[in-house]
Amino acid sequence: MIGDTDGSIYSIEQPVLTDGFLHTDFDMELRSADFAPDVGTIDSPVGFATNSNGALFILDTDGEVFRVDPA
Repeated sequence: MIGDTDGSIYSIEQPVLTDGFLHTDFDMELRSADFAPDVGTIDSPVGFATNSNGALFILDTDGEVFRVDPA
């Protein structure tokens, strides 16, 4: 997962990150709509984390923390 300062969230395959080659944005998939919260707005994601149960969290610049629940 990659976050952009404009609020966009992208995903990229792990092997692409570790293959030693320079890649373009064509290797990333825009996933912002998949992470639209029920309440609030992810204005500018600055971090991603998981807890011991594997739940994913997104941290926003204004201090909000969003938990990602499976669909």
